[in-house]
Amino acid sequence: MRWMAVLLGLSVSLLAQPKPASKSEAPAPLTLRLVPDVAEWRRKEGPDCKVLTEFRSARDGAVSWLATSGGEQFVVRTEADQKAPVVPSDASLQPFVLAALRAYPVDGTHPYHWPKSGNWKGCTRDLHYQGELLAAGDPQGRAYCCGLTFEVFLRAWMSWCDAEARERRILDFGRDEVRKLQSDWFGSAEERTCVRHALLSRGLGREISNWDEARAGDFVQLWRQDGSGHSVIFLAWERAGSKITGLRYWSTQNSTKGIGERVERFGDGKRDLKVSEFYVVRAGVIPPNSTTR
Repeated sequence: MRWMAVLLGLSVSLLAQPKPASKSEAPAPLTLRLVPDVAEWRRKEGPDCKVLTEFRSARDGAVSWLATSGGEQFVVRTEADQKAPVVPSDASLQPFVLAALRAYPVDGTHPYHWPKSGNWKGCTRDLHYQGELLAAGDPQGRAYCCGLTFEVFLRAWMSWCDAEARERRILDFGRDEVRKLQSDWFGSAEERTCVRHALLSRGLGREISNWDEARAGDFVQLWRQDGSGHSVIFLAWERAGSKITGLRYWSTQNSTKGIGERVERFGDGKRDLKVSEFYVVRAGVIPPNSTTR
């Protein structure tokens, strides 16, 4: 009977042990402390304050410090760095691009319309920048391709600013510069890369030359064998085995009665896509010293 008592005592002892933390339990998020000056802040905090490491944020590239004081870990950033205009990392901006496009109904609410004249910018709604009207929306909620993709880009960028508690602004651009950005996005007879030129020339994005690295939310300017073009947002490749034969994209076009998804393919036919004039661009940048992709 003694062995039973020993086992019973061991069982009670094991039951009394504190349960280990579940592996699925996520650590509490670190808080962000904004300070005028890091050196002065450390002096005021006293010897209990320790800066563990300096790093660049994978979200926006700004310099921050991981610090500890009073047993608590947190992130420290200067107020100047928090307010400084930055280009978001592509990894942090792309989810906002996808969220923006998914907010549009695909039931014909926003028909496709390509006007023969006028200065309408092809957007479904009024676009504002720095409190001023940037482009007037269509009263009927219609859109054309480059107007819609630019609208998504602008909405995504502003949503990122809101999430980061930053001023709703693209770098230090005024309204005129954003209008020029929009104009370059639409392209011209001399500059047919459109979104590629608009973003890369301003340091707001990068070209995805290796098509296997394309991700949903990338912006695409495509051209067809018959000379027609289209501004779209990439969703996925169409493949035959491992070979890329076309793409599935989101935009507005007559074939989907406005906003919707469509598949087009590369080839030599009149309406097929041209490989030589197909540009994949990702808004946002890879922060310095970061492996974020």
